[in-house]
Amino acid sequence: MAFHGRLLDGRLVDLADGDDPKARIRLTATSDDLIALVNGQLDFARAWTSGRVSVNANPFDLLKLRKLL
Repeated sequence: MAFHGRLLDGRLVDLADGDDPKARIRLTATSDDLIALVNGQLDFARAWTSGRVSVNANPFDLLKLRKLL
């Protein structure tokens, strides 16, 4: 199952069903981890470094994720 959303002020907002073919940053996580990330219960940096969340993006778009760290 896929969802898409926007990164705004360091938060993931406007989540909707389906894949967005125009997405420049792709995160992969379990549904439980996604919910915990959106609710602020899971630290993005820890989830990323532990492999609970994987990220696929070009280096310039990865810089946008620094707001989550």
